[in-house]
Amino acid sequence: MKLEYFIEDKNLKSFRCAYGTSAGIDIFAKEDKIIPAKGFGIIKHNIRFLIPEGYYAQIFLRSSIGFKNTLVCHPGIMDAGYTGDWDFKIYNLGDADFKVEKNKSYCQVLFRKCLDLEFNEVTEEKFFELGNLTTRNKNGFGSSDLKSL
Repeated sequence: MKLEYFIEDKNLKSFRCAYGTSAGIDIFAKEDKIIPAKGFGIIKHNIRFLIPEGYYAQIFLRSSIGFKNTLVCHPGIMDAGYTGDWDFKIYNLGDADFKVEKNKSYCQVLFRKCLDLEFNEVTEEKFFELGNLTTRNKNGFGSSDLKSL
């Protein structure tokens, strides 16, 4: 997959693929910022990508950042054709403020291929007939905990 991109400020870091085997790319913060305890902050970045048709980008916190801190990245998806800012919302669940440093990577992006979905409307009767063929059927949340080992 070929990705066209635009770097907003050539004096700042933009992105990297840390290893040849990395699933995603690391995105670097454009500015210093404090994310208040029990609050959130919008982290601005220095890159824009043109996502090709048939693909989308998904945002995640870098695993080391999430593991070492009490931060959570708002899950987001950027569709093909989106050309706007790549700003990420990070929640600080901790009791202390968290300092975001310019030119440091906090988030990563994975590019994924869209499924080729086909939709087929059926009657209510047909829907439940097909549902009865599944192992789970109507069993709701937590139903797998009720299964015997």
